[in-house]
Amino acid sequence: IIIEGGTWVEMDTNIPSGESLIRQFQFGKRFIKEEFGVESRIFWLPDSFGVSAAMPQIMKGCKIDYFANAKVRWLYNDGDVIPHSLFLWKGIDGSGILSTILIGYECPMLPENLINRWSMQPEKEEVPIQLIAFGYGDGGGGTTRTQLEYIAREEDLEGMPKVVQKSPNEFFEYVEKECNLNSTFVGELYFAAHRGTYTSQAKTKRGNRKCE
Repeated sequence: IIIEGGTWVEMDTNIPSGESLIRQFQFGKRFIKEEFGVESRIFWLPDSFGVSAAMPQIMKGCKIDYFANAKVRWLYNDGDVIPHSLFLWKGIDGSGILSTILIGYECPMLPENLINRWSMQPEKEEVPIQLIAFGYGDGGGGTTRTQLEYIAREEDLEGMPKVVQKSPNEFFEYVEKECNLNSTFVGELYFAAHRGTYTSQAKTKRGNRKCE
């Protein structure tokens, strides 16, 4: 079990106010520190319908070093795809956070899955590694015996990328120290695949404004 996450819950970042988002980190980091003795460094937000451009500044202020998402590069119809999956994300004030967008938030770990994911990695020339989340099903299911067996065989299998089990923290630290990453993205991580999903949330928006 890897104790990480940064916030109290996996929250939306578009409707809540800035103060609410900051409290997410304050309460989340405090709980993780008090319960487990760990200083959380990653904002782990795999399933969110876009991410506000204010988040890099908020993360910096709350002593969060890294960001991981698994959704905002999805595109069902037309639209502009975010061009990077591993990049320095800069917010409104210029604050930069090392960020990754996972290619999916589950992976059966079959050789074809890994070869396909590596082929879709835009930064493969700059960074020779990729972070993959594996497990069973859409909804937080853990790994399976079959997946662990595949991983053991894929540690050095000819014709495909080598697979090692490391924590997300170790991944980000390696990229930071060993790689020459030049990719930068500025502004909101807009999720074009779920356009219009907030239009029915008038009561939620009103409630947030009243709380402010």
